[in-house]
Amino acid sequence: HPRTHPLAAMAGVGTVPPRRATLSKGELLVAGAGAGVVSKSVTAPLDRIRIYFQVNRRRQFSISGFWSTGVNIVRKEGPSGLWRGNLAVVLQVMPYAGMQFAAFDQYQTLLEDVLPARQ
Repeated sequence: HPRTHPLAAMAGVGTVPPRRATLSKGELLVAGAGAGVVSKSVTAPLDRIRIYFQVNRRRQFSISGFWSTGVNIVRKEGPSGLWRGNLAVVLQVMPYAGMQFAAFDQYQTLLEDVLPARQ
């Protein structure tokens, strides 16, 4: 039986992959919805400023203009102004992200059963 090189052992080459955790369909939906909420909420300030540039065509886009627009929104509306309209986006993305996450897991499970394991 040949000895495994230490770097190969650290990389997990030649080892049996750990079995992934099994979640119910409801847990997958909730996990996906939660991930969608987090991702949209984290990027909401960037989207708010981008939308401002799309609506106000007179303003030419630039990085400095992007930054100053964000600063102006915070001055006029407070920091929460950067998340204005985020609730509507979150309510839209929750079912989509939940279904996408659950479907991905189901397809992955199906393909693992059908396709041969990679060596």
